[in-house]
Formats: sequence, structure tokens, C-alpha cells
Amino acid sequence: MPTAIPNVIRRVCSGEFISHLVNKYHGLVFPLIRYIPLSVLALIVIALVLNANPAMAQTNTAATGQPTISGTLQVGEELTASTAGTSDADGLSNVDYSYQWIRVDDGTETDITDATSSTYTTLSADAGTQIKVKVTFTDDASNAEELESDLTDMVVILLSFESNHYTIREGESIVIALQTSAGTPNVITVPTSLVHSYGNEKYFTLTPFTDLPLVNFAPLATRHEFTFVAHDDDVYTANKGNFGILLIKDDFQNPPITALPDYFRLSDGVSNHDQRVIIAYVTIIENELDPDANNAVTGQPSISGTVQVGQTLTAEIGTIADADGVPAESEFSYIWF
Repeated sequence: MPTAIPNVIRRVCSGEFISHLVNKYHGLVFPLIRYIPLSVLALIVIALVLNANPAMAQTNTAATGQPTISGTLQVGEELTASTAGTSDADGLSNVDYSYQWIRVDDGTETDITDATSSTYTTLSADAGTQIKVKVTFTDDASNAEELESDLTDMVVILLSFESNHYTIREGESIVIALQTSAGTPNVITVPTSLVHSYGNEKYFTLTPFTDLPLVNFAPLATRHEFTFVAHDDDVYTANKGNFGILLIKDDFQNPPITALPDYFRLSDGVSNHDQRVIIAYVTIIENELDPDANNAVTGQPSISGTVQVGQTLTAEIGTIADADGVPAESEFSYIWF
């Protein structure tokens, strides 16, 4: 026997129901009641009750499954909710789904304002958080249902250097730019780290540089600049002027430095080192000449005069140049061929 029927019988036996029946049907029931067998009378009463309140004959079968979320988990990208994996034994032929996107930050859930359609474009405020969607609907048996998706992974922002290689002379400065796929949700200030490009696998900060440049990430901006100064320092002579400028995502240096937020995904076009650091390489040209190195002469001598038998030809320095210095013309030696 369906569970709803005993509930109906209990209601039939209650004083409240009998009072209701007398008030509503006394003109019909009492003249006929003595001619109707008790069993038939009980069925008639049950039918009257179910007709007056059809919901008493039904029990809700809860909806099953979960909505799913697809799309790129990156600020500015569109996410889409799908109900294809949900079902309801009470029927979904005439269902209208309602959506509420939810931001989850370290376990704290917040309904996202105006995010009530089947798609949602992530905002800067979502960086570093997870997203889920709640779907509500009424099934074909008029039961209100609610289902929630699983949490997504973290919403991220891509970060890269605008250029992977810079060239600068000692004593000069250069503007180095970073670019992000979207603006950050708040102000972020992180120092850079300077390393020798031929160092060992564990990157190290060069001790002569105590004024490493800071990068300030302004909210909503997608381009971020800092100035690097190539000091006139002997360290360049020792290391041949090949350096890398790093931003570090986690504190694996010793001593540790301020790390980038977790929501940055790093790409430098060279190698991402498990996305722990981002590198731009800098070639620093020394101002001083190396006394042990020869700079090859450039240019060529020239010949003037009339090319005719019996005429005099004269050799001249012409375009001869040498970074190590050109002697006086009187010190040149000549061989004619």
C-alpha cells in the first residue's frame, strides 16, 4: 500500500477531519450513510480527500545528478553551466532552470551579483577563488528542486614578460614591462630577483644589488613596468654580463623573498620551471675595454691618383678604424702589389 494512503486514513480518523467533513458534506452524507457499507464508505471518503488535496497522494522523488561547469578558468573567460547530467523521476519536460553563480574564497561562499544565467564571465574579483553554480527548478510534479555543481579549480591570471631578452650598457637604465591577461583585484607589490644566467640550478640573488626593482601591479591594469639600472660594477666583468630578472611564485629562495600570489600562472616563453619563476634575460654591455682582448680593425685604405703609366698613386688611411685605437698616419707601413 502506498505510504500516502495510511496518512490519509489517519487524517480521516482525526476529529479535525470529521468536523471538516460534517461542515462541508452533511447535506449529502448523512441521508445516505445508513445505506452504504462501511468499506465502501471508507473508499468514498479517501477519494474525496485526495480530490480535495492531490498532493497527499504524491511523494517527491528528489532530483539527482549535478550541473557541470565548462570553460577556461582564467579571469575574463566565459564559463557555462550544463544540466545534462541531472535527472528527476517526477519529470522535467516543462522545466525552467534558474541559475546562481557562487564565488568561494577559502571556504566562504558569496552569491555573485547579477550572475543568474547559464553563462558567467569571470571578473578580477574571482582571481584566486573557486566557482560553483546552483541550479533551481520545479519538476513536472510541482516539486521545488535544487542542485549544485562541484567547485572548480582556482581562477587564474596569466603573467609574462613583454619581451624575453633586453640589452643595456653599464650605467644606463631600461624599462622592462610585464603583461597580464587581466587586471589584478588589488594592488600587489613584489620585488624582482637578479641572477646570473649560468648559475647553478638553485637560483641565487647577486649580492652587489641591494636596490632590486619593485613591480607594482595596479588594479585592473594589464601592463606593468619597472626600471632596471645597470650599475657600473665589476660584477659584470666577472660574469660576462648575462643575467636573468626573476619574479618568484613561491619562497624557495634563501633568504626567502616576497612571492607572487598563487593565482598567477607564469609563462616566459623560455621555460616555466614548474611555474615557480618567470625570467627575462638581460645582456649588459661593459663600458670598459678588455685589455686582453683584441678588437679587429675595420674599414680599408684608399688609393688616389691617375691610373696611368708614369703617374703617381697615393695610399690613404681611408675608412680604417680600430676600437683599440688608430695610430698616426706616419706610423703606417705600406706594401704595394
